[in-house]
Amino acid sequence: MRVGWPQQALLVFGPPPVWLAVTVLRGIPSPVITLLAVGGLYGVGSAVVHNLFWADVFGDRPPRLGGNLADQLPRARKSWCSG
Repeated sequence: MRVGWPQQALLVFGPPPVWLAVTVLRGIPSPVITLLAVGGLYGVGSAVVHNLFWADVFGDRPPRLGGNLADQLPRARKSWCSG
């Protein structure tokens, strides 16, 4: 399934406003702790999903830096884009 940038943007930027709205509307007594916990779980879940699907998405062709970054920082590029 191919996903375009609107769907990706919704998945990236959509959850935090929803968490904030639920926290405010429910009157959570310690919203900072609650939001940190939910954000932390979201981050861990996102990292797990990215790692699980890395091989399926990229296979033997790992991502590369493009544009004006294509020839910059070869050591960093190798560490960023290693599977």
